[in-house]
Order: sequence, then structure tokens, then C-alpha cells
Amino acid sequence: KKIARIPALRQQAQELSEQVDRYASILPKEREVGHDAFVETIARFARDLKIEILRADPVEREDRMPMSAAAAKMATEKAAKRAFSEHSYHFELIGDFPNFLKFVNKIENWDRFLAVEEIEIRPFAASNETRVGQDKEIEAAKRSEKSIELVVTTYTHTPRARSSKPSEKQ
Repeated sequence: KKIARIPALRQQAQELSEQVDRYASILPKEREVGHDAFVETIARFARDLKIEILRADPVEREDRMPMSAAAAKMATEKAAKRAFSEHSYHFELIGDFPNFLKFVNKIENWDRFLAVEEIEIRPFAASNETRVGQDKEIEAAKRSEKSIELVVTTYTHTPRARSSKPSEKQ
């Protein structure tokens, strides 16, 4: 009875594999998510819309915290088994709100998968502002220029070697 299901399971595995390949085709390649390449992609969008990038830093996730050598080896082995790797970057920007909306739209509609995960928008207080206290905050809020922080995330696909036989449970 179980043997009779093998052809259908192989067909299902093939279809799922093809589906993963389709999804993976929109993901950036590993070389496109290195710090300089990733930041340059985002900077290209920013330049077009007069958004200034003040900082761009990789986001360290909890699973990348310092650990013992044995734990690091286990984490590396687990990561090697995963088909997808996450890459996130935190950006600090200055720009006006309408252009920022266009900027986010460009990021999320790029031909590769990028997702804006977090956004924080604050009034931009110019360093030469002479007012103090609440007056300063009100004046900053009136300006179209904003101080913006966002986290952009993408994934890369690491194809695993495909076996010709279904894996056996132990």
C-alpha cells in the first residue's frame, strides 16, 4: 500500500521543488545582499528621490548573538540545512514624506524581493534651529523634511542537493 503511493509522492515532491525554484527566482543572489551591494541598491532608489542616507548597518538578529564554539558549530550546521537565509539592514534617512512614500514603493516593487519591515518617522530638527522646547518641536513638525529609520529585509536561497530517493525517517 505504501509502495503504491511512491509515484504520487515523487510527483508531489517534484511540484514542490519547482514551486520553491519559482519563489527563489525573485530572491536576490548572495552577492547582491553583501553590505556594499545591498546599500548601493537602496542608495540608487534614494538618489532618484532626493532621500539622503545617513547610516546603513546590517541588523544582527538574536540567532546571531555571540555563542560558544560548540553552539556556533551547531548553528552553522543548522544554517547549512536551511534553504533560505535572511538579510536585514537598518537605514537612517532624511527626506520629505511624499518622496519617502515613493522610496518605499520602489523598494517593495523592485524586481527582487525586498520587504520594508519597520518604519519610524520623526520631525527633522535642523542643527541650526534657534528655538527651544515645544516651539522647536512644533517648527520641526511643520517642515516636510523628516528623519526616517527603516529596516529592509530580504532572503537568499541556498539550494540543497536533491536526492533521487525520498528521505527516510529514522
